[in-house]
Amino acid sequence: MPTGMDREEFWSRTYMKNDSIAPYYIVTGGDVAGDYIFYTSENNQILKMKHSAEKREELGKVSYLLNPFHSNSVTGLATSLKRQILVSTSLDKTIRVWSYNNNSNYVQLEICEKIFDEVLCLAVHPTGNYLVVALNSSIRFYSIYPREIHLYYEIPFKSCKEMKFT
Repeated sequence: MPTGMDREEFWSRTYMKNDSIAPYYIVTGGDVAGDYIFYTSENNQILKMKHSAEKREELGKVSYLLNPFHSNSVTGLATSLKRQILVSTSLDKTIRVWSYNNNSNYVQLEICEKIFDEVLCLAVHPTGNYLVVALNSSIRFYSIYPREIHLYYEIPFKSCKEMKFT
């Protein structure tokens, strides 16, 4: 997350730009509580919008009530032995890195990377520092940092269906 930006602002700037959820929502249900309108979208997300505010720029601002989940079928799931992370991929063309705490059973979305190809499978290195993702046309190698993943190598390779670190 960039310095000087709160978590809600980060989520709204990151996810509200995605074509899959913005700028229009198909609302499937909703309710009003206090200054907020809470609603669910067609892609199974829970969102909130402020309908009264002291600052005019806050009016109509949409944000997630909870961290956003995948909006389509999950295609891959992998964990690390040494680092408490879980990585998931989906047909919504995102790679999501979640941190978890064994003591509290708490899972929090740390990274969401939009890619432009379908993910077929993935593997996380046992240290939790590296990620390999197979796409329709290539295999990509990523470094996993605390708030981002960084592509550092790509191999042209078609339709890899399974991979694993040993």
